[in-house]
Amino acid sequence: MKLGLSNLAFEQEPTVSELEALAAIGFTGIEVAPTRIAPWSELTDQRLADYAGNLARFGLSASSLQAIFFGAEGVELLSEPSAFERMRMHIHLVGRVGQALGARTAVFGAPRQRRRGALSVAEAFDLGRERLGALAQVAAQYGLVLGLEPVPQSYGCDFLDRWTEMREMVDAVSHPGLGIHLDTSCVELSGDSIIEAIHGCAGKIVHFHAAEPDLRGFDMPVADHPGAAATLRAQGYDGWVVVEMLAAKAGGPDAFATAARYVNRVYGDTALSGQS
Repeated sequence: MKLGLSNLAFEQEPTVSELEALAAIGFTGIEVAPTRIAPWSELTDQRLADYAGNLARFGLSASSLQAIFFGAEGVELLSEPSAFERMRMHIHLVGRVGQALGARTAVFGAPRQRRRGALSVAEAFDLGRERLGALAQVAAQYGLVLGLEPVPQSYGCDFLDRWTEMREMVDAVSHPGLGIHLDTSCVELSGDSIIEAIHGCAGKIVHFHAAEPDLRGFDMPVADHPGAAATLRAQGYDGWVVVEMLAAKAGGPDAFATAARYVNRVYGDTALSGQS
């Protein structure tokens, strides 16, 4: 498994010393929230190329994208056609950003942008299947896969908040531009087992987050990371495992190093040799 860290773990974009430290610990990727680089309108090809080049100096790459609708106004999955059309057009921009950075997966969380509103669960599912299929077609044009994430109700989600529902949607859309993204915290906050979720989504997981509730740090982890790591390993998962946490909640300037050491010990190659 390849290990990465979200750039949301830093107050600002990581410094040279922080990038060097990540590489030294065994991380090879940074998950990019694009607007941490610049507003959407300022994400030029040159700016993105410079960003990717800076990561490459330290043997790092852009593992994936997240927060892909942050700062995008009026984009909604299940609302009126004009709001969905804005979302569809925005995915073109997301695709271009991913292509420029070399990222192949974008996390589709966005609980606010996928709310059901007045739709019943069945109506939302039918409309979501149609529209997610359209977004998957756009993403695939750029070699990008949208990793649909089950987001718990405690994070404000009322559509596809359980992994079983999310898997059903990905199966119904059945397009290579849409896959399954699992997050230890999101799954467990919905009352589900991350081990059962990984088993239930076997062969369809395109991305994975190692995260704590409310995106806290890893000084006292409570999610079942050892179980998740063992189950992913048993399935032969060889994609990215990205640490997701917020700088404001992580617990201080050394929080990313604490998280990096823990996740590398549990999910990384050292765990295979019994050094965990």
